[in-house]
This record gives sequence, C-alpha cells and structure tokens, in this order.
Amino acid sequence: TCSTCSTCSTCSTCSTSITSPSTSSTSCPPSSTFASTSETSSSTAFEWIPPDRLILALNSHGGSNTDDVPMQGEPLEKSEGHVCKTILRPGTGDIPPPGSRCFVHYDGKFTNGEVFDSSRLRRGCFTFVLGTGAVIPAWELAVATMRVGEIARITTRSSYAYGSLGHPPRIPVSATLVFDIELVNFHDIASVVEQGEKPPLILLVSRCRNMKREGGEHYARKAYRKASKAYNRGLALLDGKTAGGSSTALAPPEVEAEADQLRRLLQLNLAACYLQLGEWERGLRAVRWVLAREPDNPKAVLRYARLLMGAGQLTEAVEPLRRAKQLVPAQSPALRAAFAEYTRRRQSLQKQNRTL
Repeated sequence: TCSTCSTCSTCSTCSTSITSPSTSSTSCPPSSTFASTSETSSSTAFEWIPPDRLILALNSHGGSNTDDVPMQGEPLEKSEGHVCKTILRPGTGDIPPPGSRCFVHYDGKFTNGEVFDSSRLRRGCFTFVLGTGAVIPAWELAVATMRVGEIARITTRSSYAYGSLGHPPRIPVSATLVFDIELVNFHDIASVVEQGEKPPLILLVSRCRNMKREGGEHYARKAYRKASKAYNRGLALLDGKTAGGSSTALAPPEVEAEADQLRRLLQLNLAACYLQLGEWERGLRAVRWVLAREPDNPKAVLRYARLLMGAGQLTEAVEPLRRAKQLVPAQSPALRAAFAEYTRRRQSLQKQNRTL
C-alpha cells in the first residue's frame, strides 16, 4: 500500500507500480510540499520526509502544535495582535532604520520553554539586513522597535513565523514560538554599502520617508536649518551622492514612482526652508527643479513667486503670482500673504524711487 495515497496496485499520484499490498509501505517520490528551507536552490533536490516520519517528528516536540496558547507582552503595531513584545533589558540609542545590517543573539523556544535553536551555541552573532525579508515577519517587526543592548522576548503566532506548514522536522505546524532577542549592534545603509552591498530602492525610499518626516518635525519647530539638512540627506541618498544611494537594482514601477515623488516633495520642502532662511538663490534652484517636472504644482508656483520677491525680482514675480491665483484657492492664507507681500514690496520700492 502506498503510504501517501493509501491505494494498491498502482499509485494514482506517482504511478509507482506496487506488486502486492503489505504492511510495509512504499512512498511517493520527493515533493515540493516538504522543501527544506528557503535557501534551497532550484537545482538542489528537496529534502523529503515520508508522512509517517513527519508526523512522528512533529509530535515528538514539546512545543504546541497550535496557536491556541495565550500571548504574553504588548502587541506590536502592524501585527494585528499576532506578535507581542516584552522588554527584558532596556537598550540605548536609536532604533535601526530599514536597510540596516543588524547583529543579534537569540534563543528560539517553544511555549513550554524548550529551546529549538540558539545563536549562542555558534560563534558570533546572527546578522541580517532589516526590511529585506531575510527573516520571519515577527523578527522584522520586533527588531525594528529595539535599541542597541536591548533584550526582548517576542511571542509570535505562526502567521508571523512559519505558518500552517511549520518548518519540519524542527518547527511544528501552526506553532506559536518565543524568541529572546538581543540587539547587539546595527549598521545603517551607508555602512552596508561600504561592505559591498547595494540596498534595493524600496529600502532607500523607506529611509528617505524617515528623513522627510524628520525634516517636517524640525520645520514645525521652526528649526529651518536642521530641516533643510534632513531634506538634503534624503535627496543625496536617492540621487547617489552619498554612500548607499542610487540603487542600480531594478525596482517595481510603483517604487520608482514613489522615489520620484519623494524627490519632488523634498525639493519643494527645501524651497520652503530656504524661503524662511532668506537664502533666495538656493530656494529658487530647488523650486525650479520641481517646476521643470510639474509646471502646475500650486505650492511650487507660489513659492517661486515668493522667492523671486525675496530676491528683489518683483517684475519677474508678477507672472508666477498670476499663475498662482489660477491654481490656488482664493481663500488660501498663503496666497493672500503672497499678494500682500508683493503689494508691500512694490510700495516700498516706489517710495525708494521717489526719494531718489
């Protein structure tokens, strides 16, 4: 009898001829259902485990084979309550941004405390690049919240670990797992690239989002110089002017589109910073970059007019002001302020001319 299909004579799945039913079992050839690991290449034979051995291996573990056990710790954001974290020892410093190379020690356990894997049994830390899918989703979420030196206990449902198939013979099916993780250190994107790795564009985009948010926070506090530096760092990363920028790897169209949109937003925000700092020429360069790609961008047109006025080019500012009046709602405070500024500067210039 075929132990996989429970049929006699000829296995309907693998077409293996079985001469006679008996208690000894003949099993189907290796199947991709039991592929060993994600690192297995297409040219490597799958490590197949017969069903009877698989069931025996799964049942031999002391860990739970289901997700019915209670969760412990605080649920992590974006985990839908399936990943919980308890800080065992606080860390210090920043949290690793996407694209960082992280160095960790860990103990992987079942819910009964039985250890199934540990980096401490091997020489050196376990290392991976955050945000690339190199580790299970629970790790991606958890390590992104940790600080250097922190030790955290992560409890995760199978949906954020090894799923309903598990990772036989080590991890049971649908297993809730516990990881004690220590973030030993991390290197940011620039350090990763210096070691010969080129981060994909999606990681650069993610990092630039953080820089844009950082710049926005500085701008809200009227720290315009710090804001401009954050925006410039983001642009430099996307345009390849710093180590770790301008990934040459192909990216999905939506990622390319977001990167292009980020460039425009960063340049537009730079123009706003230079407007506040009175650095008219730098602001004009930034806003002209945007207008060359989006001639009808309302904010860009209005900032262009204000920067021209700041630079003393009142005649040149007339046309952008008229264009802004068409693009920006009439009740906009920014538009009213721009026209009021134009009127004030024109009157001041007329008064100077009369004096002369």
